Amino acid sequence: MLQQAMGDASRAEFSSGYVSWRKAKDSIGLDVAQLLKDKPYLQTKYPLLKPGARRFLVG
Repeated sequence: MLQQAMGDASRAEFSSGYVSWRKAKDSIGLDVAQLLKDKPYLQTKYPLLKPGARRFLVG
C-alpha cells in the first residue's frame, strides 16, 4: 500500500523518519521446468543432488 501511495517517488519522509525503495535491475534466469519438459533426458544426464536442510520448529 505504501509503495502504491508513493507512486514514482523513491523516498517518503515522515516526522519520525523516512522510507525509500528502488526497483532492482531485471535479470535473466533459466526456466528449468520448461527446459526439462522440452528435453527430459537432460535430467538424467546432468543430475544434481541437493542435501536437505534442517528446519527447527518452535511451538
